[in-house]
Amino acid sequence: MILFVGIIFISLISVTGYYYVETSKQIDERFRQNLIQTELGLKSASDRITKGQMLWEATYKKPLLAVTNLVLKEYERSSRTPSEMNFDDIINRIDPAYKDRIDIMLINTSGVAEYSTNKKDLYLNFSKWGPFYQTITDMRMNDTFRLDRAVRGFDSDNPWRIFGYQPTSDHQYLIQTTYRIYDDYTKERSELSLHALVTQVLNQHPWVLALDLIGSTGMITSRLDENPVQADPHDAEIAQEVYTTHETRDFPDERNQTRTRFFFIESGDNVSPASAYIDHVAKIVYSTQHYEQEKGSLLTLAISLILIAIILAFALAYLLSRYIFSPVDTLLADLDEISRGNLNHQIRPSRHLEINRINDAVSRMVESIRGSIRSLEISEKRYSTLFSNASDAIILWNGQRVIHANPAAFTLFGWDENIGETAGSTPNEMIRYILQRKNPEEDEWNMNTDISGKGACTLNIRLVRLVLEDLPMDLIQIRDITMETRMHEEIHRLADIVKNTQAGIMAGPVHAPDIVNEAYARIHGCTQEEAIEGGFFGFVHPDYKEDIPVWIGIATERGHMTGEAIRVRKDGSEFPALHDLTIVKDAHHEPYLILNVQDISDQIKVWNLTLEKEALSDSLNLLSGILDSLPDPTFVIDISGYVLAWNKAMTVFSGRSEEEIRAGKMSHAQVVYGEDRPMLIDKIIRPDLDISRYYTNVNEENGIYSAEVINHDRDGKIRYTWAIAGPLYDSKGSMIGAIETIRDITELKEAMKKESELANKLMLLSSLTRHDIRNKVTVIDGFRFFAENETDNPKIKEILAHQKNAIQDIGKLIDFSKAYQEIGIHEPVWHNVRELFERAVRQVSSDLKAVCDIPSLEVYADALIYQVFYNLAENSLRHGDHVTTIRLYADMSGESPLFIYEDDGQGIVDTEKEQIFLRGYGKNTGLGLFLIREILAITGITIVEHGIYGQGVRFEMKIPPDHFRFIDQME
Repeated sequence: MILFVGIIFISLISVTGYYYVETSKQIDERFRQNLIQTELGLKSASDRITKGQMLWEATYKKPLLAVTNLVLKEYERSSRTPSEMNFDDIINRIDPAYKDRIDIMLINTSGVAEYSTNKKDLYLNFSKWGPFYQTITDMRMNDTFRLDRAVRGFDSDNPWRIFGYQPTSDHQYLIQTTYRIYDDYTKERSELSLHALVTQVLNQHPWVLALDLIGSTGMITSRLDENPVQADPHDAEIAQEVYTTHETRDFPDERNQTRTRFFFIESGDNVSPASAYIDHVAKIVYSTQHYEQEKGSLLTLAISLILIAIILAFALAYLLSRYIFSPVDTLLADLDEISRGNLNHQIRPSRHLEINRINDAVSRMVESIRGSIRSLEISEKRYSTLFSNASDAIILWNGQRVIHANPAAFTLFGWDENIGETAGSTPNEMIRYILQRKNPEEDEWNMNTDISGKGACTLNIRLVRLVLEDLPMDLIQIRDITMETRMHEEIHRLADIVKNTQAGIMAGPVHAPDIVNEAYARIHGCTQEEAIEGGFFGFVHPDYKEDIPVWIGIATERGHMTGEAIRVRKDGSEFPALHDLTIVKDAHHEPYLILNVQDISDQIKVWNLTLEKEALSDSLNLLSGILDSLPDPTFVIDISGYVLAWNKAMTVFSGRSEEEIRAGKMSHAQVVYGEDRPMLIDKIIRPDLDISRYYTNVNEENGIYSAEVINHDRDGKIRYTWAIAGPLYDSKGSMIGAIETIRDITELKEAMKKESELANKLMLLSSLTRHDIRNKVTVIDGFRFFAENETDNPKIKEILAHQKNAIQDIGKLIDFSKAYQEIGIHEPVWHNVRELFERAVRQVSSDLKAVCDIPSLEVYADALIYQVFYNLAENSLRHGDHVTTIRLYADMSGESPLFIYEDDGQGIVDTEKEQIFLRGYGKNTGLGLFLIREILAITGITIVEHGIYGQGVRFEMKIPPDHFRFIDQME
C-alpha cells in the first residue's frame, strides 16, 4: 500500500510542480519583457532627442564658420604668429547680430589654450581629458571645420554654448569658436530635453518609481535644464563602471520590493568631437510589488494542490490495495510451494489479466528450469567423458591434496590408479611442487622438471579457480611440451640465422613465395610485403629474364644452382647480384624454392680496383717511358704533392735524380728554383693558390696554366724558362694529379731580343728612307709644277700629267709601306665596332648614309682595324659607281659570327671576287683590299666577297668565337 501511495503522490506532485515552474517562468518572462520594453523605449527616445537637438544646433554652423574664416585670415596676415594677431579687430568685424556672443580660443600642440578672448578660459589644459585631447589633436592635424554639440556648465547661471573647431593651415593651432546661445530655441530645447524624457517615462510606466540619467562627469544630466545635481557617490561609481564596460547592473531590494538597474544609453551622435562625453547611464528603479504578489499567489496555489494530492493518494492507494493484493497473496503461496522443490506444482489462475500473465511467465520459467536440470545432467556426462579422454593431464586440487585426476595425469606422472584418501603422498607432493613454481600474478606458466621414467620434461600448467559445493577448488591442466619446446628452439635458432644474415633470403612455392627476411627487403629498398608481392624474380633486370627458366630447370634437376644477374631496386638503381637457388620437396611433395641473393657490388669494385691498379701500374710504366723520351724537363705529382714521375731531362735540368726527389728531403720547388715557393703544378692541385708574384704573363686556358719565369742558374746567370702545367684525370673524370713541363727559352729570348733590335733598325731605316724619298718626290713635283706652268705644248703637258699621276702613286706606295710596316707591331685589343664604322664613313665622305645594325659588341683585332672600315668605305665611294648607302650588320646564327658589309653600288664581277685581295690588283694602287686582308688575318679574321654583280658589294668577315664580346656581358 505504501508503494501505491508513493506512486500516486509522486505523480500528483510532479504535475503540480510542472504547473508551478511553467507559470513562474511566465511571470518572470512577463516582468522581464516589461523591463526590456521600458529600456528600449528610453534608448529610442534618447536617440530621437539627440537627432532633434543636432538639427537646431546645425543652424549655428554658418556664423561659427564665418568667425573661423576671419581668424584664419588674421592668422595668415600675422605670418602665423598668434602674438601678432589683433583679436579685437576680429571681434569688430563679426556680424553685429551676434558678435557679443562670440569667444575665440587658440589651442596649441600641447592641448593648452594659449590665446583666448575669454580670460576665464586662458591656459585651459585639455590634455587632462585623454579621449577629448586625442580628438582635438586629430582635428588639429586635419583640414576641415567641425561643429560640436551645445552644452552648459554645471552652474545654472552659465548659458548654453556651442563650439566649432578649425585647424590652422600649418596645423600648429586648433581654433575654437564659441557661440553663447542664451535663450535661443527655448521651446525646442524644452521639448527635446532629457528632463522631459524622464517625466514622460515616469508618467507612461507606473512600475517605474524613479529615473535618473547620469553623464560621464557624474552629474544627473536629466536635471540640467532645471538645477544641476551631483549624483550619489555610490550611484556615480556604478555609473562610471557601466559607462566604461557598457554592461547592465541590477540591484534587487526584496524588503522594499524594488529593483534598481543601471544600463548604458548611447547618445546617437558618433560624429561630434565631444560625442564620447554625451552618452548616459540610466539609473531606473522598478517596482516589483505586483511581481511578488503574483509569485506569492502562485506559491499558495501550489501548496494547496500538494495537500489535495496527499489526500487523493491515500484514498486511491487503499482502494487499489483491496483490488490487487488478494490475487497476489494466492500467487505468492504457489511460488512458495515451487521454491520448496515441487517443480510439478500448478499455479492457480486469477481474475486479473495481469496476474494471469505473471502466472504464465512463472510456469514457463519453471518448465525452463526443469529443462536446464536435464541439460545439466547430460552435460555432466559429456564433460566426464571429455575429462577422462583428454590428452592433457587434468587434476582437481582442494589446496591440500588431489581430489580427482584423469587418466592422462596418471600416464604423465606414472601414478597408481587409486589416489583417494588412502593414496600415497607422491601425487600431492608433485602438485605442491608444481604450484610452488607459480608466479602469483599469472595463472599459466611453464616449468622444467624431472619425471620418473621420462627424465627432464617441460610442462605447461594452467590454473582455473572454481567453487564446488561451496568449497574453493583449483582445476589444474598440465601439458607435456618438451618436444614442442625443442622444435621452437630449433626454429628460433634458424630464424635468427636467417634474420641476421646479410644475404637476402626468400622461400616458398616457386610461384608464390611466403617468407622473406629483412636483408632481402633492405637490398631492394622496399618493404617485406612489397618483396613478396614481386615474387622470386620480380626485381631481376628485364635483360636477364630469359635466364630464369633455365636456372629453375637446373635447380629442379640438380637441387641447387648459382648464377649472376642484374637486379633493379625500388628506386630504379641497379646492382649486380649472385643468385643461389635450392629446390626441395615440401610435406605435400610440391617443389619448394629457397633463393639466396647477395649484392656483389663491392666484390666487383674490388676486382675492378685490382684491374685498375694493374692498369695504373702499366700506365705509370708507359708514362715514365714516354716522359723519359721527352726533350723538355717534365715531372708528375699526385693530389697530395708526391712526385710520381721525374724524367731524365728533369734530372739534367735540376741536377737531382728521381730517387732523391722521392726520398722527400726536398720539395720539387726547392729542386727547380732553389726555394720553397708555389709552382704552376701546385696551382693545378690547389686552384685558390696565389702565384702572381712568382710568374709573369700567366695565362690560363681550359684549366691549363702557362707562364714565363726569370731566375738564376747555379753560376748566377739569368735564365729564362717557360712552364706549362695541366691536370691529370682518371677514367671517371676525377683529378688524380698534375703534370708540368719546363723549357729553357734563354737562347730564344736572346734571339728575339736581337730580332727586335734588328727590326727597330730596319723600321728606322725604312722611316728615314720614306722621309728622304718623300722629300725628293716633293722636289720633283715642284719642278713638274714649274715646268707645267712654263709651257703650252700639249705633248709636254700630257707627259707632265702622267708624271703627276706617277708622283701620286709613289706617295700612296709610301703610305702603304708605312701602314704595312705597322701591321702586327702592337698587341691586338678590343674595339667598339659601331664607333669604328661610323667614324670611318664620316671621314671618307659626309654625303654617304651609314646604316649600322651591329649590336653593342666589341671585336678583338689589330690596332689598324679602323683602316679596314676606312678602306672599305673609300673603295665603295671610289669604285661603286654612285654609292649612296653603306650598311654593316651581323649574322649571329652560326658558331662564328659574320660581320657583313654591303653598299648599293655596282658590285664586283664573279671572276674578280678573289683577285681583288691580291697585291697590286685594281684600278688604283691595288693595295687597299690586300691591306684589309692582312690586317684582319693578324687575329684570325677572314674576309671574302659574296655580292651579286649589279646589286652592290657584300664583304663577309668571319670572326673567331673567342674574338668578340657583347658590351653588356663584359660589364
